[in-house]
Amino acid sequence: MTATVERPAVPAGPADRPRRRGVWIALAALTAFTVLVPAGLQVVGGVLRQSVVAPPAEYRSLVQEVRVDAGGAHLTFGPSGSGLTRVTQELTWVLHRPRVKHHLDAQGVLRIKVTCDDPAALNGGRDCGAELGVRLPSAARVTVTSESGSVTARDLAGDVEVRTRSGELNLHDVRGNVVFEAGSGAVRGEGLRSSRLRARAGSGSVDLDFAAPPSDVTVRTGSGAVDMRLPAGSHYRVVGDAGSGGWQVDRMLHDPGAPARIDVNTGAGSVTVGYPRR
Repeated sequence: MTATVERPAVPAGPADRPRRRGVWIALAALTAFTVLVPAGLQVVGGVLRQSVVAPPAEYRSLVQEVRVDAGGAHLTFGPSGSGLTRVTQELTWVLHRPRVKHHLDAQGVLRIKVTCDDPAALNGGRDCGAELGVRLPSAARVTVTSESGSVTARDLAGDVEVRTRSGELNLHDVRGNVVFEAGSGAVRGEGLRSSRLRARAGSGSVDLDFAAPPSDVTVRTGSGAVDMRLPAGSHYRVVGDAGSGGWQVDRMLHDPGAPARIDVNTGAGSVTVGYPRR
């Protein structure tokens, strides 16, 4: 029989210890860089940030449509109560002041373009330090394209169309037709009197509260919950699929022979369609 002799482990030599210590030091330095640099940029941005409320712009000619290339700005639309259209601007920046250009063409289209060059890390994490308020004739159409930022529309009778890469749409007492398309983003509506509404988002929630019965509502989300409340006593053909999410439709609301239609499809997200909660 041959005996097996276990050899004691050879302890790490002096040359190995500095190498391991160097790895840990490098990891610690990388972690500190990752955490401290963004925080430091925000602190610097907070110290250097400038802000201004620019003089409002007024248009006395009748505006039929407001068309905005918003970038990452935040927009609020509301009725002017007169034939005037008024644009207000609140701008913030660290290195480069946001640029806002607007022009009313011969067809009654007010075109607004917002450009921001400051990095979001220097501006408190915001993509663009511009907040615009637009007061316009209630029946005028609103069309917005954006990279990010929020759009809020209140008490408007004209159509509202928003296309964004990553943003949100908030609707309050809107009566015109609505189109919302987003790579990722949420749409919320209350007191809606729109006849037609179409919302499509790769990811994002849809929360709609109708004060008047719509004729056609179409909602598509890749991932995100859909919650829809419709006037008591109204009836609709409700079609669609919730993918891997739950499907809950009030049986009193669904009528296969109804002329009005609700079409909802989600890849992964719950669907709830019913009358207002009591």
